Amino acid sequence: MIFHRIVLNNILSYKGEKTFDLVQSKPDKRRLVLVLGRNGFGKTSLLNAIKLLFLGSDDKGLRGGMTRGTYVLGDEDSRWSGIMNSQARREDETTCSVRIEIGPPEKVEFIAQRSWNLEGDSFGLENETLEVEVDGRTFAGEAAETRLDEILPRELVPFFFFDGEEIRHLAEASDIHRADAMERLLSLSFINGVEGELDGLIKAWRREELPEEVQAKIAAKEGDLETHEKLIEAINKKATSLISQRDELKETAESIYHKMDSLRKSGSLFDTASLDRQISELESELQREQDRLAYALAADAPLLANPGLVRACLDPLRSLVDQKSKAAESTLTTLYEVLPSRLFDEPPQPRTNLSDDQKRFFQNKLKSILDTFGLHDEDTDSIIEGLDLIRSRSLLDQFLGINNSIKAIREERARQLKEISRKKMQLEDKRAERRESQYGSSEAAGQYKQLETESADVHQQIGKLEAEISGKNEHRQLKTDEIQDIEKHIKELERQVCDAGKAGKRLSIAIGLKKSFEEYRRQRREAKRKKIEETINTHFKCLMSGHRLIDEIKVDNDFYLTFFDRSGNQIGHSTISHGMRQLAVTAMLWALKDVSGKSLPIIVDTPLARIDRENQENLLLNYYPNAAEQVLILATDSEIDKRKFELIISQVDRVYRLDNPDGQTTSPVQISGTDYQSISWEAVING
Repeated sequence: MIFHRIVLNNILSYKGEKTFDLVQSKPDKRRLVLVLGRNGFGKTSLLNAIKLLFLGSDDKGLRGGMTRGTYVLGDEDSRWSGIMNSQARREDETTCSVRIEIGPPEKVEFIAQRSWNLEGDSFGLENETLEVEVDGRTFAGEAAETRLDEILPRELVPFFFFDGEEIRHLAEASDIHRADAMERLLSLSFINGVEGELDGLIKAWRREELPEEVQAKIAAKEGDLETHEKLIEAINKKATSLISQRDELKETAESIYHKMDSLRKSGSLFDTASLDRQISELESELQREQDRLAYALAADAPLLANPGLVRACLDPLRSLVDQKSKAAESTLTTLYEVLPSRLFDEPPQPRTNLSDDQKRFFQNKLKSILDTFGLHDEDTDSIIEGLDLIRSRSLLDQFLGINNSIKAIREERARQLKEISRKKMQLEDKRAERRESQYGSSEAAGQYKQLETESADVHQQIGKLEAEISGKNEHRQLKTDEIQDIEKHIKELERQVCDAGKAGKRLSIAIGLKKSFEEYRRQRREAKRKKIEETINTHFKCLMSGHRLIDEIKVDNDFYLTFFDRSGNQIGHSTISHGMRQLAVTAMLWALKDVSGKSLPIIVDTPLARIDRENQENLLLNYYPNAAEQVLILATDSEIDKRKFELIISQVDRVYRLDNPDGQTTSPVQISGTDYQSISWEAVING
């Protein structure tokens, strides 16, 4: 498979429709396409445009922390102009697109075009479309995405279109879908489909053996199961939408944070320690005032708000106190007369007689103790009448005090509120002064304050979405548990079969076949893994000269790389140089191409990054001419200089030079001729 054409229209640095014509002149001999240009001339734009076609603008790796809308439309504050060519946008162009034509060297079999309609200032899913044409049939929407994914699973896009400086990360990058994608690339996934079909047959044949009443029960349970699964699907759809909204808000929050950080860093540097101390002192004073007012209001606010009720309570309280005083006086008089004599004169008596002075002392003490206590009336339904004398007097005193000073108390509380308001204003003024001193101008300080407000609002929205997502997760888990119960019940019903019956033989065959396919897939997968591991090590030794820190590379079941030295000790990724990791992953890409038997075109930007001279030559002579049926090398004149150009010229099919006089309008210029061995390096560089 090769690219026959790549057509870019108003995308990134390419203004208008620009075509790379890549039909090979000598497919068996010349597989390299050189795209040469200075930094900023459009090489990375070409790479990213192809990634955009395969991944779409929703891919977070492409967006680099920006929201989808910001990535597509641009953001002046972040100096990102969006995916549409900025000059075309200024000229009121509204569409941009990427188109590829792929197939074997002799014909085009697959055409894909992803387009963006950017009318207005907002971006929605409907503004991005994908169309795919396969053998004359046109697909759109999800069907088009499926067809595109069949050509190259999106999880494997970084293995075929990559920046040489970043490729080393593929050695350790985690992706839960990588193993499945690798199985698809290695033509193992069809076995999963066969196993699925056999599962369906086994299930159906087992059912045929069951009595009709059991089958009816199972059918009812399966109806419940289908209802639950649809509900979970709806929950997942809603949760996915909520998560997408939350992630976009998080990216917005991150963008706001960077803007705030930029204001902080760009502001004049003043000594703000004194202002910080003043702010801290004001915050402490304000907190103390608020605490004092809160404590006071908790006690007297109801009474201050109802002065009429306070006055209405005074007369009943006076009557109550007078009544209880008279009753207490009578009772206490009787106690004073009776209690001392009964206490000291009536038996039983202590063994040691008290003296008259001791008796008088205890009599007086007893009277003084009695004087301090009020006396309770009998039980009553009235709250006030149920109070004893002491509490009645205390309540009356409080109400009299409040009634006499209610105006003064109100004025004091109002004064406290004004003082709190004054301190709040002082604090806000000091904070504004602090911001202005930090950011160098009142305008910058105002921008920072506005960003703080926006940040608080965004984080509040994130909090609400997190709560909704949590609720959806709980609901999903509840329904998942119910599904497990239903499935368990169905299995219990299926176990009620009494004999093998008419389906016994075919059922036995199907189960045996399924086990055979499972074992076949396991063996094929293991054989492919071992072959990839063996091929990686062969290619790595071909690419890596003069260094044997890495003696062996092993591939685990999920197709991740582990490195070992000559003693068999595992080598940590952090101890391996960037260049060496780049060569290891390059060896893996080479091995995948060899073992899978699939030949997809490869595009590599910065092809020789961090690689020393000797190993650069190994890459140019050994890997790139054999990496695929077609390899597009995007390089500067310092990466592919005259010496390196002459090394690979016999493998080169086409050469493009990128012109970009203003930094915004890249044009690919094909160097004329088909025999590049007759063209000087100077002609290639200078046109």
